[in-house]
Amino acid sequence: MTSRLDTSPQVRLRLLARNLDLAERDADEALSRADGDVLSAEQMLRNLTLRTRQVVRPGSCTKLTRDQRIRKCASALACTPDALELLHASLNKVYEQPHNERLRKVNVTTGIFHARVAANNPAGVELLYAVGYEPMHGHLVLQKHDPTVLAVALQELGAAKHLPAYIVAITARADDRARREETAREAAAKAMLRASYLAKVPAEPSEADAVNHASSACVITVGVANGDAPAGNAPRVATRRFDSDCTLEDLVNYVRSLPAVTTPDGELTIANVTTRPTRVLDAAAESHASLYALDLWPRGRIEVRVGV
Repeated sequence: MTSRLDTSPQVRLRLLARNLDLAERDADEALSRADGDVLSAEQMLRNLTLRTRQVVRPGSCTKLTRDQRIRKCASALACTPDALELLHASLNKVYEQPHNERLRKVNVTTGIFHARVAANNPAGVELLYAVGYEPMHGHLVLQKHDPTVLAVALQELGAAKHLPAYIVAITARADDRARREETAREAAAKAMLRASYLAKVPAEPSEADAVNHASSACVITVGVANGDAPAGNAPRVATRRFDSDCTLEDLVNYVRSLPAVTTPDGELTIANVTTRPTRVLDAAAESHASLYALDLWPRGRIEVRVGV
C-alpha cells in the first residue's frame, strides 16, 4: 500500500487542493510559484481557500432554501405596503380555501395584481414562484396546495409588517392619503363657493335674444392673469353673454364662479382692457354700474388678477 509520504509533491498538493475545495490547477500553480517548496505551496493553497470564502466571485451566488427565498421576498415587499398587503390577503384566502381553484390563479399582466404588485415590486411575483406557483397560459397557477409552504409565506409576510421599511412606507402612505383628502375637501368647498356665486348671476341671454335684441346684449371675454404677466395678455378662460343693464356686481359674481380663479373669495383686481388706456374697475364704488356704462358693450374684455 502506498502511503501519503510515498506520493510525489505534486500529487500531495493536488490531494490537499481537493480537500480545500480547490482545483488541481491551483495546486500546480502554487507549486510553481513556490519554486518547488512544498510547505510554501501548501500555505498558498490554505490562504487561497480563506480568500475564496471571504469574497464572492462575480457570477456566483449562494443557493437559498425555499423558506429563505420566501423570507427574502417578504422583506423586499416591506417597502411597498400595497403589494405586501394584497399578497398577504390573497395567500390567506388560498390557505383557508384549498379547494377553490379560482383563488389559485393569478393574472400578472393586467388587473389588480398587476397594478398593485407586479408593476410595483418584482419580489411579489418571485414570492409566488417560491410558494409554488407556475406559469400557465399567461397566468401563474398554484397546482399543488401545500399548506405548510403557504403558512411559511403568511408568517413571513406578517413579520415583514414589523420591519422599519414597512413602518416608514405606511406612514408616508397615510400622510399622502391625508394630503389628498384635504385637497379634495378644499376642492369641494371651493366648488360649493363657486356655485353660490354663480347662483347670483342673472341668466345668460340666449343666442336668439342676442340676435333679436343686439342693442341690449353684450359679450364679455374674461382673461385670468398668472403671476406678473403683462396687462392685456392674460389667457382667455371664458366668454359669456350678459344683458347690457347687468351690473359690475353681476360680473364679479360670475368671475368668482370660474375655476380659473383659484381663490373664489379672495381679493380680485378687474380691469377693462377693451379700451385704451386700460381701466381698473372699482368693485365697491361701481358695483351697481351697468356693463353699458362701464364701456363693455357690445363686446368687452376684462382681465382678472387674484390677490392683487
